[in-house]
Amino acid sequence: MRLTRRSVALIVAAALLAALNLFGNGGPPAVEALPTLPAVVADNVTVVQISTPIEKLRIERESPEKGTPGFDRWRIVTPLDFPADAAQIRTVLRTFTDGLPMDAFVDAVNQEDYGVDDQNGLLVELYSAGQDLPTASVVVGKTAAGPSTFVRIPGSEDVYRADVGGRGRYARPAAEWRDKVALEVDTATVVGLTLTRGAEALRFTRGAASATDAAGKPVPGPWQLDGAAFVVDDETVDLTIRTLARIRAAEIHNPDYDAGLAAPLAEASLLLQDGSSQLITLGTRIVEGAAFVRVAGRDEVFRTAGVVGRAMTQPVEAFRDRRVLSFERDAVASIAYVDRGLTVVLEQSEDGATWAVTQPANMDADQKQALFTANTLAALRAASIPADTRFDATGARFEVRFRDGRSVALELGQTERGADDRPLMRVRATDRDGVYHVRESTILELRKAFGRG
Repeated sequence: MRLTRRSVALIVAAALLAALNLFGNGGPPAVEALPTLPAVVADNVTVVQISTPIEKLRIERESPEKGTPGFDRWRIVTPLDFPADAAQIRTVLRTFTDGLPMDAFVDAVNQEDYGVDDQNGLLVELYSAGQDLPTASVVVGKTAAGPSTFVRIPGSEDVYRADVGGRGRYARPAAEWRDKVALEVDTATVVGLTLTRGAEALRFTRGAASATDAAGKPVPGPWQLDGAAFVVDDETVDLTIRTLARIRAAEIHNPDYDAGLAAPLAEASLLLQDGSSQLITLGTRIVEGAAFVRVAGRDEVFRTAGVVGRAMTQPVEAFRDRRVLSFERDAVASIAYVDRGLTVVLEQSEDGATWAVTQPANMDADQKQALFTANTLAALRAASIPADTRFDATGARFEVRFRDGRSVALELGQTERGADDRPLMRVRATDRDGVYHVRESTILELRKAFGRG
């Protein structure tokens, strides 16, 4: 039998395929690994640069030496000359700290479709000290699906997807990279506060330390207000200082911005341990609840949260001690709720582990609710101080009896609306002068332990 040329060709092809199958590695075809940008040591980066064909934003670290005052501070040097927002810079650096892997290959030709071409892409470059070439660089394009963004590695035409935090993180006008922190002071160094509103000046100073903490360091004494006829509320003063010690702006305006600073509404001065002070001036202008302030040593006008203005203008009565009740829970023998002839008594066990209803009979105690009520009453604070001392007693009250025979009662009065339109209840304690506002929701929650919820 004579083979045709076609048959010979088929036999040869089959033999070649058999040889390939026999001697080949038999494994799957190799898949090219996706590239990854090298990891960046954030502390070594001294320059962050974001460029387009028409503009270049350059931000430099004020000092490359770690431990120096300027190491954590950044400055915009092009196209503006202002302090930069260190928080925004830290966010960018964190993106590249562990290296930036490409999530997927997308295209190799149509760069403009993904916004990574030379005309539309944002070239992000990070430079380390003493280096002329960037430590890491990437062209950021349009936002892709999910957390990914289209990117291109400089020098390559390939388009990838990578998690760089979105184009919006980099595509900001230079002014939006400015430092938004108007003032930042360590509250532990503040030893005095003066609030000046026209002819009124409230001067707060720290009392002498009378105890030490676990580390043996002196515990700051209580706050005192010059000329006050009442005990000062430490928590309110501390909260005021925390609010003023770190002011972050939503917007920064030019020095000539009309914020009503020529005749200010108030001034606040923070006195520090080293004898220096920080002065904050509050303008009279209020827009959508925001406050406008200027910090001594800086010319700009900062638009900041309204809480800053409220902290500087709160009335002197707001600093009155807001402790309504204050005692140790372990010292409590029983707590009773009395309302129109009905009395429910919760008694604490000798070891303080459980609670039981001793009046009326056959009523079980909700242990969780009883513990909440005892702990809340032991450190009950007022939400605010009423402008007057009017009190319309309802006859309802909480009575706390202690193991040593002492007792204190919290009398409940009328309900009214507070400044935030939330219902407040007037209360007064038998061992303390004055009338206080407690949130009605707190009282309602306290009553649940007595089956009155």
